[in-house]
Amino acid sequence: MLRIAGAVTATCVFTFALWGQEGARVPAPREFRLPPRVGILGDRPLTLQDALTMALANNRDIDISRIDQQRADYNLVSAQGVFDPRIGAATSFTKNVVPIASALGGSATGAVTNKNSTVDPQLNGALPVFGSSYAVDLSSARTTTNNTFTQLNPQFPTSLNFSFTQPLFRGLRYDDNRRRVEVAKKNQNLTDEQFRQRVMEVVTRAEQAYWDLAFAYNNLAVQLEAVRIGRDQDASNRRQQEQGLLAAIDVVAAQRQLATFEQAAFTAQEALTSTENVLKTLILAERDDPMWSLSIIPTTPVDVAPPVIPLADAISEALASRPELAQLR
Repeated sequence: MLRIAGAVTATCVFTFALWGQEGARVPAPREFRLPPRVGILGDRPLTLQDALTMALANNRDIDISRIDQQRADYNLVSAQGVFDPRIGAATSFTKNVVPIASALGGSATGAVTNKNSTVDPQLNGALPVFGSSYAVDLSSARTTTNNTFTQLNPQFPTSLNFSFTQPLFRGLRYDDNRRRVEVAKKNQNLTDEQFRQRVMEVVTRAEQAYWDLAFAYNNLAVQLEAVRIGRDQDASNRRQQEQGLLAAIDVVAAQRQLATFEQAAFTAQEALTSTENVLKTLILAERDDPMWSLSIIPTTPVDVAPPVIPLADAISEALASRPELAQLR
């Protein structure tokens, strides 16, 4: 008797549950509408090449690297200036009046006047090899006097002096001047490699952000398609429930899955905005640029074919082209 009573109770509960499912009508889900993004007023198609050009033109790090390059060039020119020839001249004029007490002193006026004009042009410099240096000095003068004992008046004493200095040991192969030039050349090469590295980093980040934006658009399209399919499935399930072919719990399960799809669509739109802002940060110079209020539409087609290159060639090219290795060298 106890077993029969328990079986009858379980059967009644199961029957009432089935009756409740058959009698319930699950309402249609609320209307799904993806809200417009805040601050977006229009669209701007953009190719990958245009994005890279804007990133290189508006990136502040690139501008700093260009300034470093110019400074290194100026330092090299300044270091090489030590080998520029230096031209100068020295001039002087002297008038000397010597009083005398008799005509034997050379003048009947009681004084001997001597005038001396000197012009001394000079040329000197250093050679960029072997530590050699040179100097050329042309000394020319004009001397006049009223001394009666002087037979040649005026006089033009002139001398040309040339000197060449060649170190035999110290400073022959290396000296301070050539060291400064070599250091300036190394710094110039170093800034060039740093500039290349900075350009590579900016291009890589901009291209990655561009394709991330393209992926975000495709992901949003996939999520919206999933929402559309989920709503079609919900409508079909509710029709089958009305005809008694499906239970209400099946309709509720489908609507639960539909809500998951809608949540994924909102998340995809948020990811799209974040990814787009990352790209705009890389390619726009100012925060008040009009493109901040435009939606960037990637137009470059996606090439899914991977490049084919042998491993040995890839390693050789990397060792020969990487700016980090050049900086270390």
